Amino acid sequence: MKDYVVKQGLETMKVDTLMARAISTTSDRKFHLSLAEQYLDDLVTDLGTLDSGEIVPLVSLPSISTIYQLDSVLANTQILLDEQFHKSLSSDKNQFYSPPNCDVSTLLLPSILSLVKIFAVYVRSYVLGNVKLGDDHGACSVTPESLRAYNAVARISSSANAKLTLSGAMSALPAPVRAAFDKWNAGGGPEFPAVSDWSGTFASDNLPAESYIDAVRAAHLAATPPGPSASLRHVLQVLVTFSIDLATTWGTGDAAVAASVADVLLPLSCEVTLSGLSELLTGALEKLVGPADSDDMLGRLYSHVVGVCRDIIIDHVTHVDEHVVQECMQFLENSLDYVPARAAMEQLLAKNDDLLSILLLASSTGRSATYGTSVLTFFNKLVQLADRTPADPSCVAMCRSLLSLSSLNTTVVQEWLSRIVVIPAGGSATDDSKASENRLLLQNLTLYIVKESSHIGMEVASAILSALIPMGSQVNFVISTHDNGGILSLLFVCLLFCLSVWDASPKLLNGLTENFAQGRQMAVCPRYYISHFDRYIVRGKSYSCLAHPAHQAG
Repeated sequence: MKDYVVKQGLETMKVDTLMARAISTTSDRKFHLSLAEQYLDDLVTDLGTLDSGEIVPLVSLPSISTIYQLDSVLANTQILLDEQFHKSLSSDKNQFYSPPNCDVSTLLLPSILSLVKIFAVYVRSYVLGNVKLGDDHGACSVTPESLRAYNAVARISSSANAKLTLSGAMSALPAPVRAAFDKWNAGGGPEFPAVSDWSGTFASDNLPAESYIDAVRAAHLAATPPGPSASLRHVLQVLVTFSIDLATTWGTGDAAVAASVADVLLPLSCEVTLSGLSELLTGALEKLVGPADSDDMLGRLYSHVVGVCRDIIIDHVTHVDEHVVQECMQFLENSLDYVPARAAMEQLLAKNDDLLSILLLASSTGRSATYGTSVLTFFNKLVQLADRTPADPSCVAMCRSLLSLSSLNTTVVQEWLSRIVVIPAGGSATDDSKASENRLLLQNLTLYIVKESSHIGMEVASAILSALIPMGSQVNFVISTHDNGGILSLLFVCLLFCLSVWDASPKLLNGLTENFAQGRQMAVCPRYYISHFDRYIVRGKSYSCLAHPAHQAG
């Protein structure tokens, strides 16, 4: 090299100075770290920011050369830090080595964490892009909307996370989708060397680091013919491991570093595609956040899972089997028992009318009565908690978010009510049973709405009552001659609401009896239902329904 530069006309002394400076610069670990930082930042810019709900087409996934280059840079950087860490602890220290410090984490973590999130999206996209439909194409939809729905389910259905109870949602996905994820989790492909091999298996080589990187390259090339699955799996694993090392070894004691890494790792612990890293992720999260049952850990977990459940229930409901949505509703219902979960629901569901949207989904066309039951059961548990713990701010906020029900169009409310309490035409015995259960759940919900301590409000009672009264005379409301339960349930609910808005009740009750008499030839509600009212105090006053003029004629 020196002779070549001298032949270019540079003086020998200046060449010696230049070479010495170059050797000094490139021997400094900071130089190599700055190169790695620049490469990683540029790669993040090139790949772009991806939303976790996105599905990237297979043709847009990174090439094998991009994946290999990234893996090589990560390998070189990990070796440099590993060497620096161990030499800084030995007596053979020199100016180029320093003990672990947060500067290294601050330098590399932002781009590493961005790449973790990007490649997690690539992995799910690759799996869903390889769904094999088989002979029966109608058994599984692979439209962009359907794939995004499957993607959401995959993000919260890991059976390896003990805190999740949503593995049943994955079981409800179409068989070709489940088969694609099973194939991914089964692994396969060439075996990649472990990072520690540079100082172990290759320690006797002249350049152990170069031998290790060459072995990584060979594994990527061997994995290329079937597809990039093995390469994607390996580089994501390396990124996750590296981010953990940067936080637990180089950024020890830095709360901001720990929080930023935990924010990325916790969602990964819930994913189906990363079940093989469950032990690594669980151990790292406990170091960074705390025990699995700590409020901080549960708060992060519920914030993630409740948000994805919200997307499935509201945004993807038409693209998944209703059993998936029922699993999500069951998870939300069970989670109401925990303060961190209620706080997450307040933040993610109560501030954008999402709870109201979920309530109205109980009347979705084409869904079974069982589906409506899962929705109503959740809201019944919510109002019961609000009634028992009036000081709980999350329960209060969620109940108050239902106030917007009073501003809905009357037709929307009528459709919701009729779907809840009436047996669907041609419905099964299960639908019959669930419709009866739904009526009882609606009655229980009504009892809370009209309570003086209710956080939902009289406006809601008035709006529902205005929608209820015309329904009694609607011919299409009466589904079968034996279905007295629907009419009686609505009468019960109507009477409760009439009492809650007592100033208007004489007129409303007269309209109530006239309309419901036309629909079912009955002028008044049986004493079984009316007798309940003598035991309730509505809006601070006690009333007897039997004494009301609208019922004396019966």
